[in-house]
Amino acid sequence: MLTEFSIGNYQAFSTPQRVPLKPITLIFGPNSAGKSSLLRSLLVARHAILNGKLSKSEGAGERHPGSYADMVRNGNSNPISFGFTVQSEGESLELGLSWRKKEGTGLETVALTLRQKQSEWVTYSTNWNSKHLQISSLGDDLSQLMSAARFELDNEGILNAKVDHSIKSRLSLQKYTALPGTDADHFRIEDSKEDEIDIYSMFEEAHKLGQFKALAPVWMRKINTAVDSLKSAMTTQIKVVDASLRDELTKLIYHGPIRPICDEITKARQSEPGMMEWWNLAADPKLLAEVNKWLAGNSFETKYRLDFDRLFPGSSFKNVFYESFMKEVLGAAFQAKLDLDPAYRDSVIEGLASVYEDSAKKSLKEDFRDGEEEPTEWDIENRARAIAESDLDMSLDERGLEHYNELGLEEAEAFLLSGLQYCNQDRLRRMLDSAKNGKGLQTSGGFDSARVKFSLASGRSRMSPSNMGIGFSQMMPLVASAFGSDNSLIAIEQPELHVHPTLQTELADLFIQSAKERGNRFLIETHSEHLILRVMRRIRETTRNSLPEGKPAIKPEDVAILYVQPGENGSTVQELRIDEQGRFVDNWPQGFFEERLDEMF
Repeated sequence: MLTEFSIGNYQAFSTPQRVPLKPITLIFGPNSAGKSSLLRSLLVARHAILNGKLSKSEGAGERHPGSYADMVRNGNSNPISFGFTVQSEGESLELGLSWRKKEGTGLETVALTLRQKQSEWVTYSTNWNSKHLQISSLGDDLSQLMSAARFELDNEGILNAKVDHSIKSRLSLQKYTALPGTDADHFRIEDSKEDEIDIYSMFEEAHKLGQFKALAPVWMRKINTAVDSLKSAMTTQIKVVDASLRDELTKLIYHGPIRPICDEITKARQSEPGMMEWWNLAADPKLLAEVNKWLAGNSFETKYRLDFDRLFPGSSFKNVFYESFMKEVLGAAFQAKLDLDPAYRDSVIEGLASVYEDSAKKSLKEDFRDGEEEPTEWDIENRARAIAESDLDMSLDERGLEHYNELGLEEAEAFLLSGLQYCNQDRLRRMLDSAKNGKGLQTSGGFDSARVKFSLASGRSRMSPSNMGIGFSQMMPLVASAFGSDNSLIAIEQPELHVHPTLQTELADLFIQSAKERGNRFLIETHSEHLILRVMRRIRETTRNSLPEGKPAIKPEDVAILYVQPGENGSTVQELRIDEQGRFVDNWPQGFFEERLDEMF
């Protein structure tokens, strides 16, 4: 798992700046300080590692910052440096890479460093004409492999130093895909100093002359064994880092600052920024149900339901009729039955209300939080009934299908006929026209396109996102990623755009829930005071054991707050610690959201 990365000589950043990746990482700072650059540098790293290219090209993604000149700080000739810390089986491995532009859009690895437990033990460097690999200090495990070839009776360590040198000088690290931009099959060890004795060569020469017949083969074999073991161990570590990086960066989900207003999605456009999440919602009924449950929650004063009118290949009458026409008929038929049979409606409401009793209690706890009174049974019963009525209004087609499946043939026919009578006739005509005109003939398998529709709980009216507040279009891709991803790194620029402050705090809760329950990690660039205050509040409530029901625990070690501070010599990243009471240990630069106080006083 990627637990940290760093970036240097890149846009606003001169010296390498560290970015820890916690379940929740929030990045603050002034405009143009480099906050977005931190997030977008991951797109550069992904393109480099997966495609071997630095500059923007096919496969780079819409938010890739562009050419090498656009990325390197001040257009200088020094390479861009990346650092990645990977946690694998309880062990921390750090890989440092320096890249510069090669001919075209390619790249060259100028330097590499691999550290284990903060001990630098492999370095690789290159100039224009040669490449060198150096083995520096080794960790305990690798040192043991080397020590197996040493002389036990060498108290002064003189001979063993020669043995170590002989081992290192014979190591070659097989090229592996974690090093894009290299063009040699193996890396050569830097040439030894001329006056340095190579004990392996000494044994080898003596053995040819018939000297040390018993001793020479033993130590030559020990040195060769140590070389082979170390080569295998080092290559394994490189493979571990490479596999982890490729997995993390392949699954990286990136949301730019402006998400599209999506009235209709098509298969051809599903890979565009912000469109994949809408497509996933249309294609995955389970994901759509989770999102609709969230939309119907207590955080929304007006309850909404998201749905899709899907158009299938060839758009035969059967397909369109089943997907849209049938839902309309079933919903109208069930509404008619409820209107004509009040006793039946009451029985349905009572059944649903019993299911929503826990939700009613939770909702009332929020209302009574600051008061001394406790909700009565009457309060709970009425709140549960209100939730049930809202749910029923938003799910008439689903309830109608359930009822239809319980009926016999003649009853089912009469039920559908009543639906046809009560349907919106203009809507039915449009559906029939769509079927006859054969919409969506591009591909086969699955649906070709889908129209996005929101419904109000208070009625059957449906509207497209462009006819609602833009905040919904900005928010829904983030919500879909939070509910639809597992063990992924999700980078988001400004999730608060066009979103009401109350919903900003609900987004914070959603991110926490997704991180703790699904293993996702959120890297968020934001200006939202409400977002950070909700996170700090949940930390405090976790410590005091006062979390609202259903909210997952979150501790200071689950959160990183970063502040990007611009400066004459480049921007720097400062981590601001939070204690168990949700308070800052470190002072917020220029004061915590001082602008609000300046305006008030």
